[in-house]
Amino acid sequence: MPQPHCPWFPFATYQFLKLRNEGHDLTIESSELQKYYSYIKNYEGRLVKGKVNDENYRFYNEREWRYIPPKDDIKGALLWIDGKIYMKDKEQYNQKISDCYLKFSHTDISYLIVDNDDEIPTLLDTLDKIFEDTATAKELRILATRIMTKNQIWNNF
Repeated sequence: MPQPHCPWFPFATYQFLKLRNEGHDLTIESSELQKYYSYIKNYEGRLVKGKVNDENYRFYNEREWRYIPPKDDIKGALLWIDGKIYMKDKEQYNQKISDCYLKFSHTDISYLIVDNDDEIPTLLDTLDKIFEDTATAKELRILATRIMTKNQIWNNF
């Protein structure tokens, strides 16, 4: 189970598993708990990914959005799965959710934030590829005006 940054989490999980092991029907509770877990993200913890091996990685700084597709759209895929189990059959799990992605338009974007000016050309190329079939050249130019660097934000807001 994931270990979110909340003091009651281990106790609540323990109580849930204890009731389930005693034979209680927790179908509804399990579904709700699984849905709840899908929105939880550690504030800080261990990250081992690629070349990164950090005991105190601050996940909060990623500021990512988390999109959870409706249960009917995930074709029986689990909302949460243990990392070790997932890695054993990664392709199968990814295939189950291959059509479950957040659909959005270039008009939905308010800001695009990059670390520095050097990243802007790559971002513009990526935007051209992503929106080549759905945005006009004029709309892409407008979208380009929404790009800001972290320094611009820091110094101007």
